[in-house]
Amino acid sequence: MKAHITIFFILQCLISVSQNIETEKFQTDVIEKQLMSYDGVTAIASSIDSTWMEFNLTGLLETTGNSLTFKSFSSKDSICLSKMERELIISFFQNADNLRLTHNPTQFAQIEENMALKHLKVNSENQVIFISKPLFIRDDSLGIVFYANLCCGQFYGYVNLSFYRIVSRTWTRWIDISSGAF
Repeated sequence: MKAHITIFFILQCLISVSQNIETEKFQTDVIEKQLMSYDGVTAIASSIDSTWMEFNLTGLLETTGNSLTFKSFSSKDSICLSKMERELIISFFQNADNLRLTHNPTQFAQIEENMALKHLKVNSENQVIFISKPLFIRDDSLGIVFYANLCCGQFYGYVNLSFYRIVSRTWTRWIDISSGAF
């Protein structure tokens, strides 16, 4: 019995470490691909405001059918979500723990969400990144994450809640659930 408990504990630790490594790689890939080129100081926010998330979940929340399809703007690709997948995504991104940065995947200074505007106003070349924990679905072949990159001395920049897939060993933005610039 003791051996079974020990093996179970070791397996749980390995799974946890594996998920953390994959989460960090995912977040690093997302940031490296989407980071804007500015000469100021880049910071990463410690959390994401839940009202931002609710707004970006609108397309999922307003749907009541058994499936929901999202299409790519740049290709003919699409993804059809089952009702269970849709509910999983909503539940994951409504959980405040998944909107908090528990490990900084970058070399950027971490700042509190409420300090973002102050950081941006110091220098119009500064930027702030917001990134959620990723949700992996379909046997971890797809990841979903909220990402925002603000800049220009104000709350300007872009935001997206998107599906990602691996292309040439890199997590690459594929289809948006919600996206925009402001």
